[in-house]
Amino acid sequence: MNSDITLLGYSPRTYAVLLEIAGAALGADAGGLKVQVVSNLPQAQGLAPPECPESWATPEFLHIDEWSPEDRGILLPGVMREPAVSKVWESFHHIKGIRREHLGTMIHPSAVISPSAQIGKGTWIHPNVTIWSMSRIGFCCHVNQNSSIAHHNVLGDFSRFSPGVHTSGYCEIGMRTTLGSGSCTREKIKIGNDCLVGAGAVVVKDGPDGHLGIGVPVCWSPRLDLND
Repeated sequence: MNSDITLLGYSPRTYAVLLEIAGAALGADAGGLKVQVVSNLPQAQGLAPPECPESWATPEFLHIDEWSPEDRGILLPGVMREPAVSKVWESFHHIKGIRREHLGTMIHPSAVISPSAQIGKGTWIHPNVTIWSMSRIGFCCHVNQNSSIAHHNVLGDFSRFSPGVHTSGYCEIGMRTTLGSGSCTREKIKIGNDCLVGAGAVVVKDGPDGHLGIGVPVCWSPRLDLND
């Protein structure tokens, strides 16, 4: 099967979201895209069907051992949240030898991206996102709809902005960090690796690695779930 797009990993709940971004970026009907879903889960052939319109073409489900990288189409992560994204990437990197440069990038046409901004491979940019001057977005990130990243920001690999996140200038966000819906930062904030910022939080002070930030203004505490 010659696919238009190959998703590494699978989430039935976010499948339609990713396909609609891909369709818009490619100027194609999302429901008509030829899609391979490659999973590192043993039950790949028995995965639940995607939550999408019945008229959409059915994706081809493959286990990682059955899949050949030679027939890959546009490679992109098929999951949105940590720790799934980094774990899926590590599986494909080690088992199939896929490298970062093999992945594509999907940017919705409604997004406004500064010419001086850098967008990493494997990253999905959702509708109505603004990324401004000299900002750098890492590898396999998600920037969800209606979010804005101001000038001179850094977003680390595998990190995620939920809908409606806004950062001010000169902010640094670490790897595998998620900012919840409607959260925002003041300028020159540093948030470490493996952090989680709650929905609606106002980040006015730096967050150490592995911390949870909630409240207005934010209060940081160690993430207990990292020890699960």
